[in-house]
Amino acid sequence: GLHLCRIKPCAPSFIADFYDSLSGIWEREYGEHMHHGWYGEDNQSDGNSVTVQEAQVALMEELAKLGGIKELAEQIMATEGRRIRILDVGCGIGGASRWLASTFDAQVTGISLSPNQIQRASELAEQRQLSQKTDFQVQNALSSSLPDGEFDVVWSLEMAEHIPD
Repeated sequence: GLHLCRIKPCAPSFIADFYDSLSGIWEREYGEHMHHGWYGEDNQSDGNSVTVQEAQVALMEELAKLGGIKELAEQIMATEGRRIRILDVGCGIGGASRWLASTFDAQVTGISLSPNQIQRASELAEQRQLSQKTDFQVQNALSSSLPDGEFDVVWSLEMAEHIPD
């Protein structure tokens, strides 16, 4: 039966299977972002004035502002002449990765345990002409083959529950 991984961490294969089986449903229901939204202080808390998708983007905007990503991207471009490099851990179907790539002219690598999510993320990047700025890989965040020091920012939304203490 289904267990919720409360006693011990879930095996990566369990997590991958879980997201492989449900990502299509979530995409149909919530769009390209597989995370909650932020309705802001000026919007109604019941969400009537803001769509779920708008709130999801608002959350990313707020987090990017708090993280100083725009300023860092500008500084790196000015001093090193390159795009900011962002690692999106638990990227889902790549919604945040594509948003970061287009919003900040970033080079974004998205990783997920789910092969289906990575395939869909790559398809959507191709459709939106962001393949040159994004790279999606099936990787385990706890044992990835990505080189140390490769990224300027690590971005992660709603996946920390899969990382054991």
